Amino acid sequence: MSSLSVLLESLVDDARVFPPTSLSIDRALDEHLVHQGGAHAELLGRFLTPASRLPELLEAVARRLGPAEDIVIGLIADTGPDGIDPALALLAEEPRLILGMVQIALPHDTTDPAGTARGLIRALPAVEGYVEVPRVPGWTQALEVIGDSAYGAKLRTGGPRAEDFPSVAEVAEFIIDCVHLEVPFTATAGLHHAVRHTDPTTGFTHHGFLNLLAATSAVAVGGADRDEVRRLLEVDDGTRLVTRLTRLDDTEATLTRSFFVAYGSCRIAEPVADLVALGVLDPVEVAPGQR
Repeated sequence: MSSLSVLLESLVDDARVFPPTSLSIDRALDEHLVHQGGAHAELLGRFLTPASRLPELLEAVARRLGPAEDIVIGLIADTGPDGIDPALALLAEEPRLILGMVQIALPHDTTDPAGTARGLIRALPAVEGYVEVPRVPGWTQALEVIGDSAYGAKLRTGGPRAEDFPSVAEVAEFIIDCVHLEVPFTATAGLHHAVRHTDPTTGFTHHGFLNLLAATSAVAVGGADRDEVRRLLEVDDGTRLVTRLTRLDDTEATLTRSFFVAYGSCRIAEPVADLVALGVLDPVEVAPGQR
């Protein structure tokens, strides 16, 4: 397996039920199953599902999956810590739904990120889990708390407003802290494309997932300082990023992915198209209805 294959395997968690795509559970599940059996299935990670919509998902699975089929899901605990146990009880009713991870967010208005993180961690089950850390005073202390646990952190990298996008300096600090504290992390929102770019409609500058991979590898493998990490996050040349990542060996690529575990995207076709354009993936004909 090449280093790029290691870096891309199961990288993109399927968030198509979330905004801005906001598909119905039925349609999202149908499209996930298409991609799961498609030419670039190796890129596809877990099917992200809000805990509040698990009853819908169970009904859709009963209608659409055969007895031998299953999907791995990432449970987004949008009903809070008290909703986790009821969600797990629902999942136990359907063996075709395999719980791959749980994610829960610190409240954005918290005045004690470290203390709040400590409380949320106590509510997480004994599975792979991530705590979303908001960009508020004390967020680095929350990462330290997470680093002392068996769980990881999550960074929101975009959203419907300009202020939802963290700066290059903030993303660099998050990555460096996670690597130094040995905290695995995921990302969500805004990472539809491989390379840093400005959206022509909104004017928002989006981070690229190849940029995050390159920045993470620079810290984990090479001990890069903040200036180098920021420069990598600012690169808008995809070929340059691919060339750098191709130089990693399998061990270095595996180390990189042990930190940058995955990111959620409500569109799967866009990262695939970008990687095809960069020559990383082979082109395939996309069937009507795939996104």
